[in-house]
Amino acid sequence: MNFLKTNLSCSSAFFIFLLPVAFSNFGVRFMQVGGNYVPEIYLCICAILAFIFCKEFRIFPLKIFANANVIMVFIFFSIVSLFSILGDNFNIVGFYGRYRALFWFLIAIFIGNYFIKRDNVEVFYQGLLVFCLSSILFSCIDVYWGTGGESVKQGIPIFSFVISIVLLLRKELYSYALLISVLFVVLAFFSFWRQNYIIALYGFILTFIYSLKKGFRYYGNNIGLRSHLKLLLLVPFFAVYGLIYFWNNIINFLFEDEQRYIQSVGKILSFFENVDQGGGTSEQTRIEQYRFLLDNFIYFLLPNGLVDDSILSLKSLWGGDTYNAGVSIVRDSSFGYFTVVFGLLISFFINILFTFRFFNGYKRNLNNYRLFFIYLIIPILVVYFVDGLTMTQMQKSIYFGFALALIFPYRHGNLKFC
Repeated sequence: MNFLKTNLSCSSAFFIFLLPVAFSNFGVRFMQVGGNYVPEIYLCICAILAFIFCKEFRIFPLKIFANANVIMVFIFFSIVSLFSILGDNFNIVGFYGRYRALFWFLIAIFIGNYFIKRDNVEVFYQGLLVFCLSSILFSCIDVYWGTGGESVKQGIPIFSFVISIVLLLRKELYSYALLISVLFVVLAFFSFWRQNYIIALYGFILTFIYSLKKGFRYYGNNIGLRSHLKLLLLVPFFAVYGLIYFWNNIINFLFEDEQRYIQSVGKILSFFENVDQGGGTSEQTRIEQYRFLLDNFIYFLLPNGLVDDSILSLKSLWGGDTYNAGVSIVRDSSFGYFTVVFGLLISFFINILFTFRFFNGYKRNLNNYRLFFIYLIIPILVVYFVDGLTMTQMQKSIYFGFALALIFPYRHGNLKFC
């Protein structure tokens, strides 16, 4: 339990705990002004109070962001974003919402970059864990309130769960990690997003196997691990028993609403029935999107800026055909988002950079990097290819940024990349 005795001050932990309200669907319900999500007032109040009462909040922001490289990156991405002004459907309110998501995505990467390269990285991990656990708490409240509402699908912060699990495992808090992974599976079920099912099951299975392996390896040396191992061995029994006991309730819950059935059982069955033809309808649509981008790649080499993802048709600023299949390319996958917004040239170099860094970090295994890599790489790839909303909503983009920061390796103790 040494991890619970943190170097993070109580005041800092308190304000970090409050921040996720603005980065959650729970906050979206209450921070509405004229039908638009406006969390800036809440964030400004938190920032002012944190600046007054927390020494850390007076020191670190200046150190992190008063940096020429950081400023240049923000300027570069801001200029690229403004290309959308040249389009026919430019909307200042919509542009601000999408730019805000990109802004917090970059903020998360730079915060992680700053701390992971230094000796106080443990303080960052502790603060990030508080941030993610708070996000999970508000997500649980939001899903509870949202179930039975007009919208069947519920957004959950998938990277909050995955990051929390891996940080707890890193400190050998296996029982807590397993508890979070079980909660992740439950909330993923109520979210009715297939990618959440995949990521939640992946996290649970990985956590169970990793904990089991550690439990057997150190069984005789650690009383806590022995108790945990006994609890762990009961998990499959309770899982099967709970599934059998609640099976009728689960089936009734899914079948009492047509949209619940369609978004869960219906789409899964559709996928398997059409797997020989390349997948279900959603998968075929994404393949068509990739073909469109490939056929018109010359027109997507340069950036299009932060295009309006609510408009289903798409044509490059630089010419080419018009895509009009009833689905937004930018919203349907992060790959489509980066390709359209930043252009194929910039996206290509970003992808190459991250790929080399990822595998270089895995090879060298600095600061438990492999543990972060194994847990985060699959969720990142799933989101990259099937979830573009992650980059268009700030309540998702900030956690995606932290996930990338954790598996983008840096040399410990200095300012150089690996």
